[in-house]
Amino acid sequence: MDPLTFHREALDVAQHIVDDIDQSQFDLPTPCDQWNVRQVLEHMIGGNRRIAGDPPVGGEDLIGHDLSAAYAAGASAAAGMFEAPGGLDRTFMLSFGEVPGSVAVRARATDQLAHAWDLAKATGMSTDLSPEMYASALELLQQRFAASGRNPATYAEEQQPPVGACAADRFAAFAGRRP
Repeated sequence: MDPLTFHREALDVAQHIVDDIDQSQFDLPTPCDQWNVRQVLEHMIGGNRRIAGDPPVGGEDLIGHDLSAAYAAGASAAAGMFEAPGGLDRTFMLSFGEVPGSVAVRARATDQLAHAWDLAKATGMSTDLSPEMYASALELLQQRFAASGRNPATYAEEQQPPVGACAADRFAAFAGRRP
């Protein structure tokens, strides 16, 4: 799949999950160690803003009064950076170093999908999300880890998915989550 399309569709999957979260769920724990729902949301929004060249200021409320709008704005801005002329050739700083946009766009898409799964799991939503997207994301992570190893600061050790697990749960297990 074209990396820009993959990124946009990953943001759409995440937006659908974000749209169904309300403030009463912000303190729920997530499969992402030591982060609650609010912290995962802030990470997702903040990451999109960093890609867009608008890094959050320490202590800034990234969610505000409208979670869906906050996520949509950051996602749109991040997508716009990658989709701009030369966006896939620019250099972006990610947690694992400086990379070209062609690498960053895929990494950001898989990050958003991982955290969309975290949020769905934490809030009791179905984790049977966009099978094609999660199958593609699993393949991308497998290729990335085979080429450069697994960053334990970002992805825990692979877990065993349940028999008959959906694509999103298989992706989550590979990414170190317990489906």
